[in-house]
Amino acid sequence: MELPHSGSRNIWMTAWSPDGEWLFFKEAGEAGDWNIGAIRVDGTEEPQVLLDTPYVELFPSLSPDGRFLAYTSEETGRREVYVRAFPDLTRKRQISTNGGSEPVWAKNGGELFYRENRKLMSVPVRTQPEFSAGRPELLFEGQYDLEPFGADASNYDVSNDGQRFIMIGNAEQSQQINVVLNWFDELERRVPTP
Repeated sequence: MELPHSGSRNIWMTAWSPDGEWLFFKEAGEAGDWNIGAIRVDGTEEPQVLLDTPYVELFPSLSPDGRFLAYTSEETGRREVYVRAFPDLTRKRQISTNGGSEPVWAKNGGELFYRENRKLMSVPVRTQPEFSAGRPELLFEGQYDLEPFGADASNYDVSNDGQRFIMIGNAEQSQQINVVLNWFDELERRVPTP
């Protein structure tokens, strides 16, 4: 599918809705900010900018029931995670309390995960009958790469049961150096010459 836009708009696709009906994108704003938009995949509607503010907004993530949009905004001066009703975007609620980015919903909709630098945080949530959220709790922390894909999408994901995560390890922490002494002898042993 081609996203109709003028050549002057900078648009990057970032996420699909769980039901596959919406495709979310980020768009460069005129003031150096980033906005979040969406388009219906069936092509029945034009692409629409959902959040167009003077702040950087990234990482849209739609709840499994399609009723709430989690995202990151820098409106407080640092990145924090927010949730709004979707598609009307009313009733904004801040989720993170000490900075946060890359929100990802548990597949059952009962938790919202996000990154707080090297920490992975979890917040219990309910989306029925109204949205409610508990306090963020630390799940674990480690040397994992942060935003390796230019802040287009979260660089981790959670298993269907919400018990395992896939993340990209920090290469600086995982490098190993092997020193081979007398390597000519080792080479001759492994590749004998006639």
